Amino acid sequence: MLTKIENVWVLNPRAPLSLTQSQSHAVDVFYGCVIIKDDTIIYAGKPEGWNDDEGLAGGAQERQFDTIVDGKGKVLIPGLINCHTHVPMVMLRGLADDLELHNWLEQAVFPIEDRMTPEDVYWASKVGIAEMIRGGTTCFSAMY
Repeated sequence: MLTKIENVWVLNPRAPLSLTQSQSHAVDVFYGCVIIKDDTIIYAGKPEGWNDDEGLAGGAQERQFDTIVDGKGKVLIPGLINCHTHVPMVMLRGLADDLELHNWLEQAVFPIEDRMTPEDVYWASKVGIAEMIRGGTTCFSAMY
């Protein structure tokens, strides 16, 4: 399966980033296309710069694709990484949110968490993970 996302702004972080590298050089930004073969990105750049593995010259505009996605007005970024989350707590959103942190934890969160079953945590985690995926998160570290 060959997919082309065309007419899209692409933000591509450079790797490896160093602490001394200026912010203006940390990300490449360009208007172009992204080619995906099965589940692997095989090209990101200007359409005329791509030659497929079958040796077709002329770039991505002449190739037959299984799917073409028009990215006009969109920005394509890498998946986001959430380094600190409490996934099942999504079900406690809005609970006593007028309290200070310590009181919120002691009076609202901990008493409810003490009553949560493993199945409660499982289903709450499914909801939290679905929300992260919808928001572009592809990797997370749960503190639960």
